[in-house]
Amino acid sequence: MVDSPVLVITSMGDVTADLVLGELYNRGIPVVRLDPATDFPGAARMSARLDEHGLAGRLDTATRHADLSAVRSVYWRRPTPYAPQAAETAEERFTAEQSHGGYTGVLTALPRAL
Repeated sequence: MVDSPVLVITSMGDVTADLVLGELYNRGIPVVRLDPATDFPGAARMSARLDEHGLAGRLDTATRHADLSAVRSVYWRRPTPYAPQAAETAEERFTAEQSHGGYTGVLTALPRAL
């Protein structure tokens, strides 16, 4: 279980989350930090699928990678509120909002995460 990462969903300026991250690092626990409103769909990428074993996939940020089925815990603390990017057409707005909903839906439905 030591190789199972903790996913920390927070804004980059959250000093309380920084303290938690420091303690996790000191304990040798892998951590992936993510702010869905600012990292997606730019610096972070996710691929997810449901199969006979449940939810599986991968999360990649600019500096970290995680197997979604291995995430042990999610620490959800004050991520930046989502604000849709300026889109030129209704179809682009719809696509952006549906992508964000699916992205955060996967993060909140990780199979083994507390």
